Amino acid sequence: MLLLARLVRTIANILAAVIVAGILLYVLGANQSNDVVSTVMDAGRWLVGPFDGLFSLDDPKWELAVNWGIAAAVYAAVGALISRLLAHAALAGERERRGWGWRRRPIA
Repeated sequence: MLLLARLVRTIANILAAVIVAGILLYVLGANQSNDVVSTVMDAGRWLVGPFDGLFSLDDPKWELAVNWGIAAAVYAAVGALISRLLAHAALAGERERRGWGWRRRPIA
């Protein structure tokens, strides 16, 4: 279960990193016709779909940075929360199995 917690956190952080990379590529004016830039931007657009248009700002670069930044923060936070819950469940199960902790099993 700890391995699953690490996997969830790693995947969430990778998704957040792709979104942040998309923000940087757009704000810094990367060539959108480049294959790498295009792939990162397409993945970012797909990942931030529910957050697209959350805020409407005058400057399109700021608008993308804010909306996508919120999406990246949510991915990282939710991934960390799920990971922490999985890790706590794994440790609680281990303690219960071995009889550690505050509640000890009665000796038969």
